Amino acid sequence: METGKQITGTLIVAVFTAALGSLQFGYSLGVINAPQKIIEKHYARSLGVWSERSDSSVNDTEDMSSSETRKHPSVVM
Repeated sequence: METGKQITGTLIVAVFTAALGSLQFGYSLGVINAPQKIIEKHYARSLGVWSERSDSSVNDTEDMSSSETRKHPSVVM
């Protein structure tokens, strides 16, 4: 190879790290975060802050009274 166009160890490590980081990010989005809503619903029901009425409609909180509005489980804990 010509001088200046060589593949160095630093370049290989940088490319490997970038590829591995992309793989981990995609796995996190697709597999780990997929059951997030189910887990939140379970904890909310266990703690008694999730009403069955608010379970059926996620975006219809305007017509609910303030006592019936959903609370995020992490805020309650």
